Amino acid sequence: MKKKVEKKPLTNETVLRLKTELDVFKNYLKKDVSMPIVASFGFIIALVWRDAIRATIDEFLKRLDVIEKVYIYEIVSAIIVTILIAIVMIFVTEFSKSRKTKRIKEEIKEVKKTVKEDLKKLEDSDKNTK
Repeated sequence: MKKKVEKKPLTNETVLRLKTELDVFKNYLKKDVSMPIVASFGFIIALVWRDAIRATIDEFLKRLDVIEKVYIYEIVSAIIVTILIAIVMIFVTEFSKSRKTKRIKEEIKEVKKTVKEDLKKLEDSDKNTK
């Protein structure tokens, strides 16, 4: 047996809140989708550079005639690169967090301002209709 759901009329305030929340959601979606796309391009660039650097170092090792000890170079370079990248990632993450927090606070302030203005308009229109 289906229950009858009572439909309540939407008030202007409810519609206004929904619209505001949808606008905020759209803004976050736009910003959150762009980040992985940029990261993927950065990954492609890193792969291209990796190949170029590896070819240069291989040539350098051949000229020094130490090609049979390449595995040691690869281990040492992996450790160095891991440490450097970890440090860079920490700095980028902290910078990104502070910027994101600031952006969110500004958006909340803007949404509050918009909601206050719209509620005032609604109150004024209700006063005019009475």
